Amino acid sequence: MERTYTLMLVEDERNILYGMKNAILCHKPQVTDILTAENGREALELLEERVPDIIITDIRMPEVDGTELVRRIREQGYEMPVIILTAMTDFAIARDLIHYQIQNYIVKPFSIEEILKETEVAIGELKKRSQMKMAQKIVKEFPELVETPPSSENQLISQAVEYISSHLDGAASLNDISGALHVSKAYLSTLFKREMNTTVTDFVTKQRMKEAKKLLLETDMLVSEIYLKVGYQSDKYFIKVFKEMEGVTPLAYRKRWK
Repeated sequence: MERTYTLMLVEDERNILYGMKNAILCHKPQVTDILTAENGREALELLEERVPDIIITDIRMPEVDGTELVRRIREQGYEMPVIILTAMTDFAIARDLIHYQIQNYIVKPFSIEEILKETEVAIGELKKRSQMKMAQKIVKEFPELVETPPSSENQLISQAVEYISSHLDGAASLNDISGALHVSKAYLSTLFKREMNTTVTDFVTKQRMKEAKKLLLETDMLVSEIYLKVGYQSDKYFIKVFKEMEGVTPLAYRKRWK
């Protein structure tokens, strides 16, 4: 299931404020909740209750303006994408906020298309951050998932390992590998066991499970998509093998770590 996002709109002109809100809710289904504030003070009060994923704020507002709002947001450690709305006459002021890592500036009068485009860019940035965070977590907590498959100085076995790595989603049986390398099954089986200290079948299974775990952690793919991606023709058999190796079902594994 795709993640949804909360957005905060800060604008003292109500017709603009609610026009943006309605347009985003109508055209961006990923945004399911929009918080509204008519000045920076209201926005800061809202932040104490809920932290949005994205903020779109005007610069010129009463009480606490957009400049002060952005400064205080960053000082409090919030890193969400911030989009600035500014009149051309205030652009020099808005540009001084660049060191606060502003996503972009939209100059008034603006079109709804510009708002929707920048909202989509912000969602893309959040997805990218999430993927990077998950990748860092995997490297730290699951180093075995990012390690390259064990290799051998024997050229034939190296070729076999390379074949397996590139055919996890398809035919990677002993018969397939020996046929591709033009050697007998018996010879390849004996040599593989001696060099790798495991059977071809067990090695293939471990590599497929490793890839399945990466997909469970790094993506939102369904189990019904993952089992095909790692070369299984039956979801029940895939789940059975996964549980035998990991002690939990694929969905429980994802829920536990993600």
